[in-house]
Amino acid sequence: MNKLAVLAFALLLFFSSMLWFLANGSLNQYLKSQVQLQGKYYTGQTTTLNKAEFSPNTLVADFTNLKVENINGFTQTYALVIDQATAQIASVDAVQTANLTVVENLTIDNITVNVEYQNSTSNIAMLLQRATATLAKDFPLNYPEISARNYAAQHPERNAALASQNTKASSERVETAAAIEAKQAKKTSSGRKKIKNKIIVKNITINRLHVAIFNQGTVSKKSFNNITFNDIGKTQGYSSNQLGGELIKALFEEVLHVYK
Repeated sequence: MNKLAVLAFALLLFFSSMLWFLANGSLNQYLKSQVQLQGKYYTGQTTTLNKAEFSPNTLVADFTNLKVENINGFTQTYALVIDQATAQIASVDAVQTANLTVVENLTIDNITVNVEYQNSTSNIAMLLQRATATLAKDFPLNYPEISARNYAAQHPERNAALASQNTKASSERVETAAAIEAKQAKKTSSGRKKIKNKIIVKNITINRLHVAIFNQGTVSKKSFNNITFNDIGKTQGYSSNQLGGELIKALFEEVLHVYK
């Protein structure tokens, strides 16, 4: 049952540990709440989901009407709307690696994205930056360059000591220092439990992507069909609470890529 719980949980755009909950309430309601909480965490914006429904018999989960509110100061109510998403999880027997959950396919029916430009940047670029910054903060070992910059900013006295050295060597030393500190913090943190399960999303398909672009008083609209990308988590997978942010990041990156 615990494995099924983790499998169900892998379908979400946003994740955290759920094993404690299975004995106390509705799995579907829990999945819904995690989508909303993790959406808020990685984007900084209120995220709502109408319904989440998982079938342990078919290992299929359906998510209905996901909305991410826009950033204050922009005109549109929502930055992102997904009407329906369906995920198919591989059976336990089909996965040969221990503690690895594989989402074979995540299919998103319709995505509507409102891209609004202000001062040479856009709301979607800002949301992407937020998600990336949060991932780098929580998982610095996966984002060494960003972590190195953050470490240098947080420890200017150490950065100054390296300033007179070779630029490449200085950068590498700061990056190494950030990684070492992250590992030490992970080992010594009493509030963090070791995450054993890893998750991979092998294939993502967007059936229809609708982009509305608001720029200097003009509005243009573009639509795209059958967009595919893959390997969220690569071969080793991401921890469950990281995968939600990685999915958000991948979706926003894809949106910014395809409409330009």
